[in-house]
Amino acid sequence: MSFVHHSSFIGRLFRLMLLGLVVLVVLAPNLIAHSGLRDAMLQAGLPQFHGRITSGSAFLGWFYPVEFRQIVIRGDDGQPVISIAELKGDRPLWKLLLHPRAAGTFVIENARLDVQLKQSERGNNLDALIGGNNQRHSGLNVGFALQIVGGTLAVHSPGSPQAWTVTPINIAMEVVPPASGEGSAELVLDKGTVVDHLSLTSPMCGDLLKYVLPVLSETTDVSGQFSVTLDGWRVPLDDPAQGTGSGRFSIHRMDVSSLMLQRLSQSLHIPATVRVAEESVVQFSMVGRRVSHEGLTFGTPQVTLRTQGSVGLDQSLDLLAEIAVHPVVDSTPLQSPLLKDPFQVPIHGTLTRPRVDIRQAGRELLQNLVGDVLKMKLPDGQNLGAELGKQDPLSPGGAIDELLKQQPLQKLFGNRKSAGQQ
Repeated sequence: MSFVHHSSFIGRLFRLMLLGLVVLVVLAPNLIAHSGLRDAMLQAGLPQFHGRITSGSAFLGWFYPVEFRQIVIRGDDGQPVISIAELKGDRPLWKLLLHPRAAGTFVIENARLDVQLKQSERGNNLDALIGGNNQRHSGLNVGFALQIVGGTLAVHSPGSPQAWTVTPINIAMEVVPPASGEGSAELVLDKGTVVDHLSLTSPMCGDLLKYVLPVLSETTDVSGQFSVTLDGWRVPLDDPAQGTGSGRFSIHRMDVSSLMLQRLSQSLHIPATVRVAEESVVQFSMVGRRVSHEGLTFGTPQVTLRTQGSVGLDQSLDLLAEIAVHPVVDSTPLQSPLLKDPFQVPIHGTLTRPRVDIRQAGRELLQNLVGDVLKMKLPDGQNLGAELGKQDPLSPGGAIDELLKQQPLQKLFGNRKSAGQQ
């Protein structure tokens, strides 16, 4: 009887343990959600972040999607880098455990990214948080989609007492693991408008927008509004500077004065304060660590500049400015053979020290002038250019002598003199 009793006891104990294990498994998500284990779960799920991750609360269950609130990811200095008001997934916990490499879609609401621009060779605080070496994402083999709603980017510049912000940001993206399991994961940004009718500020121009619109480098005064629409981007998480993509920068209104314009003004004799064409669109793209643009038009009613080219992330310039001059005398547009076509001026150097090649503009002006003169008809119907090749053009009765009899210098270049008088 004692053996039977003992066996019965073991059986009941086993059933109790099994029942307890089942209860523990069922209640585990709830226990994790209401203890410090939820932060350990986040830390394990985001191994690429080297900072400390905390959360205010969580809702976890085997049969409904995960949800976290008040997530804060801090850097080594203890300051928040990423703050998320609410993160919601679309897959229940059991599916995440069974298919860990396909995490589904997460909606992030009211997130804030605080970037401290680099003050040393170590890079900015986001670089330090993510890791700081080229192998940090080689093991990131989890794919998932993110939808950011009402996000905020706050950029803290060295020596600036207050951060400039971009908000609200609404964007969809996807983290794509490397196809072979080795290499870098990529962040793929969907097409769409990221910011809409955002007001311009000088710090924003100096830290970011100068790469898209070089005239905004070192602004002394700026006002206006702009929007940005992306056409799709792919950004390697190991080296974001190698990202590729394109987009449209819509300028609703922009008045700007900058040191870049002042330097161009000294070389090209254009106003140092200009208005960019209202409701204009600048196409931009990024490849090979350079940001290219085309279609930026600015100036005054008398002088219009249109630029295209690229700015490197090292701030090097490879630009071409097309300058059109529209002189006016006594409210009448002046028609000058010298200025009928825009001329081009290469700009090299850096954003802080642009180098303007005005010799190219001089050559174009000379070519236009000579071309016009050589196409003129002599009294016998021959082109001046053809006759210049047959005889000494300065001899009495030569081509120039015959030309001046028909077109005195005062009449031939009268428009140029008027332009100079203006």
